[in-house]
Amino acid sequence: SQLGALFASYMDEARLEQLDAAPLKADLDRVNAIKNKAEFASFMAASLGDYGSSLFGPGIGPDTSRPDLNTLYLGTSGLGLPDRDYYLSNDGKMLETRTKYKAYVQQILQLAGYPDPQGSAGRIMDLETKIAKAHEPREQSEDFANGAQVWTRAQLEQKAPGIDWGALLGAAQLGSVQKFDAYHFAAIPRIAALVGSEPLQNWKDWL
Repeated sequence: SQLGALFASYMDEARLEQLDAAPLKADLDRVNAIKNKAEFASFMAASLGDYGSSLFGPGIGPDTSRPDLNTLYLGTSGLGLPDRDYYLSNDGKMLETRTKYKAYVQQILQLAGYPDPQGSAGRIMDLETKIAKAHEPREQSEDFANGAQVWTRAQLEQKAPGIDWGALLGAAQLGSVQKFDAYHFAAIPRIAALVGSEPLQNWKDWL
């Protein structure tokens, strides 16, 4: 069965060691080939069902005002750790987790053959900390009833400049959608602004 074959592939450690990072080469080459922020936005959309990461995630769910109807939500993402507190809290365990996470990111980049894994890991950590600051606190994040606003496509473009929404939504096959439930609506403009202000290479490292 396909499930059995998948399980066996994970358990075949000798084969995994032999292949090393070769199975990732095509995906890493796609990241390296990104030339501008529009292509970055398109890549994020493609990553929703493939390799990579995305700052925004669409999803279908019941409309908060009309539970008998489904609606398209646009939410925020982009963190490797569970939520913003893992980046911003001064709790001892959180500090330890951040240190271990940064070391893990550096190790993964080194294994993938990045030329400067330590520098890239530092930039990724700095970038994710900025993303965390842009995210809503947990209390607001869990307030589903009050956490969303209905935005038209024009309002999305107006309220959240900095990212090429046409490229992202088009690559996600949502280019014709004209209404969204913007979940974490206060965070979406802040994260979109980060896309515009941060260097492209930092985003490519983050992917």
